[in-house]
Amino acid sequence: MSKEIIIGKEGTQSIKITDPYVSRQHAKLVIDNAGKMTITDNGSLNGTFLKMQNGQFKQITSYAVSAGMTLRFGPQFECKVKDLIPAAPPPPPAEKIDISQLKELDELYTTEKVRLDKKTSFINSARMLIFFGSTAIGAIIGTLIKPESVEVRIIVAIIPFCIGIIIFFILTINNNKLIDKKTKIEKDYRTHYVCPKCFFSFRDKPYRNILLAGKCPNCKSEFKGTL
Repeated sequence: MSKEIIIGKEGTQSIKITDPYVSRQHAKLVIDNAGKMTITDNGSLNGTFLKMQNGQFKQITSYAVSAGMTLRFGPQFECKVKDLIPAAPPPPPAEKIDISQLKELDELYTTEKVRLDKKTSFINSARMLIFFGSTAIGAIIGTLIKPESVEVRIIVAIIPFCIGIIIFFILTINNNKLIDKKTKIEKDYRTHYVCPKCFFSFRDKPYRNILLAGKCPNCKSEFKGTL
């Protein structure tokens, strides 16, 4: 869409014109979609002039111009074409991105990670206790019980150890399941705990610190949310 700027004492140009020889709507400057500019005199009393390469002013009715050219309206008011063009309005401030969903994700990940870490630690301790405990119990039973047959004595001593081994492997299987769950949670956390706009990772950075920083360190998008 082309843009039209009325030039004169009652014009829409960017600079104020008070020269008495300039009409209220002396001329107009049209800027088309491609940026091409044309100045057209509006039938003013004192005329519109363009400064040529030889330094002389030539009266014009309509002429293609560029930003650096000099125009004269009437016998004395001169200005560059670019001085007539109003500055583009500043872009509206970018809407802040709501990152409240990161708060829930951060809290969920932190809570679940602590829970799984405690459970894994407990299982590892229990595995070691059962392994060494069952071995010790078997040895004690083998020492205290004195059956007639040595074979029976050995079997009785081995039973607690075998039970311990079974429990040890059951706990190991459960521990491996916990490790798989932790891996999945970590993967989901890495995938989703990111800037909603540029997907910059906030891994290991608390949600509160992200919100207080106010913007993404990568794309500079501004954030909003709840603490």
